[in-house]
Amino acid sequence: MIGKSSQIDTLSQLLQQAEVRHRVVSQNIANVNTPGYRNLDVSFQQSMEQLASDPAVQAIVEETRGLVKREDGNNVDLDRELGLLTKNSLQFETYSHLLLAKFSLLRSAITGQ
Repeated sequence: MIGKSSQIDTLSQLLQQAEVRHRVVSQNIANVNTPGYRNLDVSFQQSMEQLASDPAVQAIVEETRGLVKREDGNNVDLDRELGLLTKNSLQFETYSHLLLAKFSLLRSAITGQ
C-alpha cells in the first residue's frame, strides 16, 4: 500500500489500543476498593505519535499521575473511570465503523458493484 502503513493497518492498531484501554479501565474499576491500588491508563497521545512512525507499536500503559489519593492509598475515581470507559467505547465503535467502510469500499472496487 502507499506510505508507511495503510489506513487498514492504522485502524487495526487503533482498535487494538482501544481494546487495551478498555481492559485497563476495567481493571481500575475492579480495583476501586483495593487499598494501595494505583490508577493506570493508556497513554493515547504518546501511542499515536509512535504509531505514526512504527505501525507495530504497542499501547503504552502507565500509572496516572495527579489523581487524589484516598486514605487507603487508592487513587481510583469511579466516575472518572466510567466516563473514560464510555469515551473509549465510542472511539472503538467509530474505528470499527471506519474499518468496515474501508472494507466495503475495497469490496466494491474488487467486485465492480
